[in-house]
Amino acid sequence: MKRMIFAVCMCVMVCFAASTIYAATDAYHVGCVFSITGKASWLGEPERNTAQMIVKEINDAGGINGHKLVLHIEDDQGDNTRAVNAVKKLI
Repeated sequence: MKRMIFAVCMCVMVCFAASTIYAATDAYHVGCVFSITGKASWLGEPERNTAQMIVKEINDAGGINGHKLVLHIEDDQGDNTRAVNAVKKLI
């Protein structure tokens, strides 16, 4: 009986260990639209730099639950139509 319990416990431990080894390590993708160029670039450039800095800090700390962040940045050039198109592209 003890051997049976030990065997079941070992199987459960192996299953948990295998699931953590083969767990999905896909990255989380985050999309951002900033006015990097154009008339609002004085806002967009610092926003882009801040987003990149935060992503770097998170990834250096191990990501979110082991998943790295990937930042996708689009430039709307301060134009509403380009902003809508950029968001559609990210979606």
